[in-house]
Amino acid sequence: MVSRVEEKPLTFEPDKDGTIQLKGGNLDFMRSIDSDIKYWLEINGSVPCFLGTLQ
Repeated sequence: MVSRVEEKPLTFEPDKDGTIQLKGGNLDFMRSIDSDIKYWLEINGSVPCFLGTLQ
C-alpha cells in the first residue's frame, strides 16, 4: 500500500510471557483502529480478520 503521509509500520512482537503485542503506527491511526483491536485481537484472537479491517 502506498501512502502520502508518513506512517510508522505496525508490527507484532512477542513478549516474554508468550503473548503478542501490537506496536508501531502513529497515534491518530492507532486511535482510529482501537475498536478493531479490541474486537478482533482481544476478544476473538484473530489476526487475519484484524488485518482484513486495515486500509
